[in-house]
Amino acid sequence: METINTEIIAMLQRVIKNQEDIFKRLQELKPSNEGWITPREAIKYLGISQNTFDKYRYSTPYKIEGYPLDGITLFRKKDLDSFVTSYALNSK
Repeated sequence: METINTEIIAMLQRVIKNQEDIFKRLQELKPSNEGWITPREAIKYLGISQNTFDKYRYSTPYKIEGYPLDGITLFRKKDLDSFVTSYALNSK
C-alpha cells in the first residue's frame, strides 16, 4: 500500500511540474501590450493597410495616437487596443 501511495505522490508531482512548465511557456507566448512599436509594426499589429492606418491616424474623429521621437512616430500597443475598442463601441 505504501508503494502505491509513493507512486501516486510521484505521479502528482510530475503532473504539477508539467502544469507549471506549460503555464510558464504560455506566459512567454502571451503578447505584451506594453512597449513601443513603429508605424509599420502598428499596421501589421492592427492588420490594416497603410491607407486605412493613415485615415485612422489623421482623418477620423477617433484617432490613433502616436508619439513623435527623433523624427519617427512610435505607438503603444495598449493605445492601439484602446483605439480599436473605442472605435468599435462608437461605430455601433
